Amino acid sequence: MDEGSRIKRIEAKSWKGPQDHTTKSYTYSTIWEDYLCNNSVVQGMIKGKRIVNVGGGHGKEAESFLDKGASSVVLIDIAKGQLLSAKLRIIQKSISNLDLICSDAEHLPIKTKSFDIGLVFMALHHFPDHDKAINEIIRISHEIIFIDIMNCSLTKYLTKFGLFKKEWCGIEPNRINIDLIQSIFAKNNLSLEIQYYFIPPYYGKNLLISHLLFRLSRFFSETFLFNPAIGNCFGNVAIIRGYR
Repeated sequence: MDEGSRIKRIEAKSWKGPQDHTTKSYTYSTIWEDYLCNNSVVQGMIKGKRIVNVGGGHGKEAESFLDKGASSVVLIDIAKGQLLSAKLRIIQKSISNLDLICSDAEHLPIKTKSFDIGLVFMALHHFPDHDKAINEIIRISHEIIFIDIMNCSLTKYLTKFGLFKKEWCGIEPNRINIDLIQSIFAKNNLSLEIQYYFIPPYYGKNLLISHLLFRLSRFFSETFLFNPAIGNCFGNVAIIRGYR
């Protein structure tokens, strides 16, 4: 078994979503997740659009896209545990127009240009082969949106001190290199738009600290990281759009 297959096998077995979607917890992570999700697909952008959410997990983002007016969402994930959780979400919250498919992101069982938007939210770093996965998502979508961890200078530096080194399941995250994204987008004649964010790591549960860190880092990101040079140094997360 090659390394890519080994990683996909671990990912498929490890990830299992929550069994209750009727309550919402607020943590440092969810504050940032909600902010990034809201900024990646504003309501006017997706109203009436067909969206494929690759690596969509237990459907939190897919539900948000439907709430913002998407006509339908197809959620694709390699982990059956995540899809079972997404199915529970559909039942518990009476969600319509959300379909689920179990598949490897590198071999999507979808016809070319079937969707208006192909979106990956914080899942690309789980995919062993970015080139194959991104090209597959481009193949089936007219517009692309990725939100994920960047392999910027800051991320490389923090990794040396043990931060961001491994996922809880033991897999080393495959962070995004902007040079590869630019190359893939250019080959597919896609324009590139990128917004960097600096999200300092915090693993505590204090909501006051969480909100303070969020506000400070959001201010820094919105004020300074529009500059690509600064973004490449400090932007450890980014929203990346590709469009024709």
